[in-house]
Amino acid sequence: MASPPKRAKSRNGLSAAAPSSSNLGAILSACLATGKGRLVYIRGDPGIGKTRLLAEMTHLAGSRGFSRHEGLVLDFGIGRGQDAVHAVVRSLLGVKPGAEPVVRSAAAKSAVAENMISTDQVAFLNDLLDLPQTGELQAHYDAMDNAVRNRGREEVIAGLVRASSQRYPLLIAVEDLHWADATTLSFLAAIARTLPEGRRCWS
Repeated sequence: MASPPKRAKSRNGLSAAAPSSSNLGAILSACLATGKGRLVYIRGDPGIGKTRLLAEMTHLAGSRGFSRHEGLVLDFGIGRGQDAVHAVVRSLLGVKPGAEPVVRSAAAKSAVAENMISTDQVAFLNDLLDLPQTGELQAHYDAMDNAVRNRGREEVIAGLVRASSQRYPLLIAVEDLHWADATTLSFLAAIARTLPEGRRCWS
């Protein structure tokens, strides 16, 4: 039996691991066999091949039937709705980058119809999909402080992951995590906390 990868401490509830190419397949196999997720944190000095390892794991996961969802954290400003968390949310809902509002709106309605989120969470999903709030939702959302909005968005993200993972195994890959701000890390920690609950593998 292979020794487990070394664990390191990380922020916001994210544990860390340092895998090599030789154990990527074993990690994915364990996820499939147990129905429990794993968190893999690939870290190291620039130029050692972190991106290559992540690409290899993503490719291998796809060959084993995982649904793959990717996000990228950048060290410079990006447009609204283009950050790593928003990218993962859109991918989980089957919304392609640059999709028109009507497509994003249809995806939000489908998420409610398919019980991926509750009707009480629609305003938070609208925010994550960069959709305008309408009617009473606008006034209700405007009255919330930022902490409440963030908690609501975290619950929606976690709910989408839970619901999706009941359909197929997932691999959620976020690259350049070292550039992530506290809010992004908090959202990703919300995903990480769902790992023991069903079929998912997070990297």
